[in-house]
Amino acid sequence: MPTPHMGLGIAAAVFAVLALSGCAKEQQPGPPEAGNPFAGVPFVLAPDAAGRLVVRDADGKRLDGQVVPLPLQATAVQSVSQITVLKIEGSCYYLVCYNGSCTKVPC
Repeated sequence: MPTPHMGLGIAAAVFAVLALSGCAKEQQPGPPEAGNPFAGVPFVLAPDAAGRLVVRDADGKRLDGQVVPLPLQATAVQSVSQITVLKIEGSCYYLVCYNGSCTKVPC
């Protein structure tokens, strides 16, 4: 059997939930968690100390290339990407061109 005290208790609980949910501050996204930003990618192209591109796995381990005999034993090509890196003397910067645009990177 409901009593007046139970009704007050339920009303207080409802008001508390509404007040807390309506007045809570919106949380801003924090900095990304420390971890491997390349996790899940098949490879990464990164310059070595001389500025030459080397292929690395997602953990940064260098993957050495090998001679691939042509023609390829494939039924289709899924995608083609190209990257060009120019090291410019004088002003000393790299010009990194990919996907139809170039980015100037200081040495």
